[in-house]
Amino acid sequence: MTVDLDTGSSVLAVPGGECGEKCGAPKIPLYATNQSKSAHPVQCSDERCHMCHNETFSGGCQFQTLYGDGSYFRGYLVEDTVSVGGKYAAKVAFGVATSLSPAPVYPIAGLIGFAYKEMACQPTCTLPLFDGLLRDGVVEHDVFSVCMERHSGGVLTLGGEDPIIKEKKLDLNWVDMNSTTPKTFYTVPVQSEVLFGNDKLMMEKDVEYGIVDTGTTLLLIPAGLFKQMKDSVHSDRHLCKKIPGLCGEKSWFEPFQCVYGIDLKTLSHLPTLSITIGRKKSTWTMEIPPEVYMLPVSHFQSSGVYMKPRSSIEPLSDGTVGYCIGIATTNPPMWQGIGVIFGDTIMANKYITVYDRENQRMGFADMKQYSCAETVKSDNPKASKLSTKGYVWFGISAVFVLSILSAITYFVVKKCMSHRQSTQGYREITG
Repeated sequence: MTVDLDTGSSVLAVPGGECGEKCGAPKIPLYATNQSKSAHPVQCSDERCHMCHNETFSGGCQFQTLYGDGSYFRGYLVEDTVSVGGKYAAKVAFGVATSLSPAPVYPIAGLIGFAYKEMACQPTCTLPLFDGLLRDGVVEHDVFSVCMERHSGGVLTLGGEDPIIKEKKLDLNWVDMNSTTPKTFYTVPVQSEVLFGNDKLMMEKDVEYGIVDTGTTLLLIPAGLFKQMKDSVHSDRHLCKKIPGLCGEKSWFEPFQCVYGIDLKTLSHLPTLSITIGRKKSTWTMEIPPEVYMLPVSHFQSSGVYMKPRSSIEPLSDGTVGYCIGIATTNPPMWQGIGVIFGDTIMANKYITVYDRENQRMGFADMKQYSCAETVKSDNPKASKLSTKGYVWFGISAVFVLSILSAITYFVVKKCMSHRQSTQGYREITG
């Protein structure tokens, strides 16, 4: 099955056979409990069960997970062997959906969470797959990393840092994570002063932390901070003349707005956004240039702003027809001082993220000109060649391709740009 990788949640949820067409069948593969010899539905009598209704499958324990954008999975809990590559597996409980919303979009069937296990209570607490692999000694170190590309997938590394960091001698910048009890998201302290080009901007006073989350497509920042960014570019007369449509009453410089008929070379004149994270000696400034926050898109949106007639816009060789601002806004604090979500905008083709849970720290390495695919094309004889089709492959009682290098496990990642956008909560735009 193909599932989304989400570091902002902790559960594995897949569509069940009972869901049928409501869950995307026949294109989307459905998990059939009664066809798995190793499956054991979690019963209401199980001491782990904290929610039970008679209408659930076989009188089993009910499962429910909700996300901030309004999407949900509802169904029952099953314990089964979840394997990656056939050899590397752990027996864990996960959710099998009998209903969900919205319906899955092919090829993505479900979602797997890589946040801390303390968040895996829906309301019954389950052990996330990564924790299961650690428990069974399949993965030695409590560390994983994500390398992501916009067009050709990426690499998820279990048990250590992405090898491309060492192979290409990339600088790995460490920032201490915020210590929370219980552990929840991967949160890092955020400094109040922000740079946008040469202009000094300020975070809103209630914002203390940011979440590093592969499950959020965009960079989320406070609405007040984006307004300062907009005022900054509008006050630059030279910039306003250089970039069509940037200024004026009908400016396209708005959160998640798309513009067509302007090339990336012109957009590269926009200022770089610099956010400093961490505290005391453990600080690092994340540079987010316009080439990163202006996301290429291969489709036209009716709500987009057109600088030339649509009929005259020719797609680039990679299909790009325009660019969207990869930033959305929220009204902070969203929860306990959290006001920023570092989503896929800052990861795809930019920063490899390393989640070092052993040492309670986050690592960021600028990919520079390198691609994630170079990692799996290593000449190391212990690493099998892995084609980068761009998906996270998880087999439930099945076998899929896996590449091993030393004690570190790789497999391919896909982040889908979803069209689900919400103005509230944590799963604003989930990919």
